Amino acid sequence: MVSDTNDGRGWRPRPPTTQQQPNDFHAHFISQNVQGFNGDKQQVLYAQMRQRGVFLSCLQETWQVQTSLIDENAGIVIVRANTIPPAGRGHASGGLAIVLSHPARRAWSDASSYVARYGPRVMAVRLKMRDSEDKALDILVVCANAPTSEKPAAEREEFLSQAT
Repeated sequence: MVSDTNDGRGWRPRPPTTQQQPNDFHAHFISQNVQGFNGDKQQVLYAQMRQRGVFLSCLQETWQVQTSLIDENAGIVIVRANTIPPAGRGHASGGLAIVLSHPARRAWSDASSYVARYGPRVMAVRLKMRDSEDKALDILVVCANAPTSEKPAAEREEFLSQAT
């Protein structure tokens, strides 16, 4: 169950309601356009994930030019390289990353470290976990970055076919 709220100062866990039991399974996910994922932004994200108990983060517009798997003290960063060249902007556009906390890293490892790429704008990781009642959960987390409305219709259609 994802139970976050944005109060203008960032994501904060929502207090349990009367319907939630103290041992309910909770996994907090965030997704954001980072407009470049450099060393400074990486360190801020890792600190925020630890501080707020974020399980997994999906990032768009990382502007990375290489596909890589980076082992960090916050977990693992799985970067999907972007195939859209700089085109006079000084940086590439696009790029995706999924950042796993230590518990998410274990769930990803339990799912045989599965990563799927569906073109330059869509990627996914599989997680295997157990809920509070010990029921097996097989979760596919998809990270995607849709083209803007200014892009050609063919590019938007290609994205939709890759994302479904």
